[in-house]
Amino acid sequence: MPMPVRVAAYLELGLAAFGFLLLATTLLFFDWDAYVADSVGPFEHNGVQLEVTPEGAMTTAVTGLALNSAGVLLSVFFAVRVLRGANWARMWITVLFGLGVIAQFVSAPDPVFVATGLVELVAVILLWLPTSNQFFRSVKQDRANYRSRRLA
Repeated sequence: MPMPVRVAAYLELGLAAFGFLLLATTLLFFDWDAYVADSVGPFEHNGVQLEVTPEGAMTTAVTGLALNSAGVLLSVFFAVRVLRGANWARMWITVLFGLGVIAQFVSAPDPVFVATGLVELVAVILLWLPTSNQFFRSVKQDRANYRSRRLA
């Protein structure tokens, strides 16, 4: 069975979302002064007064860039596996998306992350539609047939 359009659309949407997220994080470094001006200073969290220093802002930005880069690499890895019909990759993508949703609740709301999350949601839904399920079952059956012929 040829790969359905919905699985190919997952690849395009998912990688575009992660690429956009990586780009948005990288752009912090081009306007570093504005980022520091927005980030540095006192704030209150759960009734506790806290202070963000320039070093803390830098650490946060570098950590965010590293984590986003790792996310893009994982996305590419899983996307290649999905295109080959690996059902386990589809499951991991869904789990990682769920963890990303949870992360949204523990961090400050950011329109870039919300927009990216919505695009990722559409991509994950595309992976679980009936035509996508048929594709993954078909690939699994083709592999089983190939193994049985090879071992016979």
